[in-house]
Amino acid sequence: MRVFPLLFLAACAPDIAAVMADSVPATPSFSADVAPILEQHCVRCHERDGTLDGGVELDTYLGARGARVSSTCTSVGDDVVDVYSADLLPEAGNGSDVPCEPWKTLSMPPGAEVKLSIVEQVMLAQWVATGAQP
Repeated sequence: MRVFPLLFLAACAPDIAAVMADSVPATPSFSADVAPILEQHCVRCHERDGTLDGGVELDTYLGARGARVSSTCTSVGDDVVDVYSADLLPEAGNGSDVPCEPWKTLSMPPGAEVKLSIVEQVMLAQWVATGAQP
């Protein structure tokens, strides 16, 4: 059984609850679950040894872990932000209690006709929520 507030998910976003139950591990790992998503959608613009757009490095665990909140906000939709709002708060000390600025959600990858799937979005958010494991 998944360790996650499934009743809350079911009440707020039935599609996300189904994804959690069927497709996303309770504790995703970077190497098995997150790195393949980043490699497919993000690394071409955010890699340490090449382009490092916005100063965000997503091709290594340490780089992705350091950018996890801001990067997740740009890659997920509003429904995912609502469910994971407590985990997507900006870094402490900036005075904001808003999880993600609305204009950022689903802004990455820029110009892409196909954004991250709901499974990929939930996988990234669940990775952040469970401590961004290696």
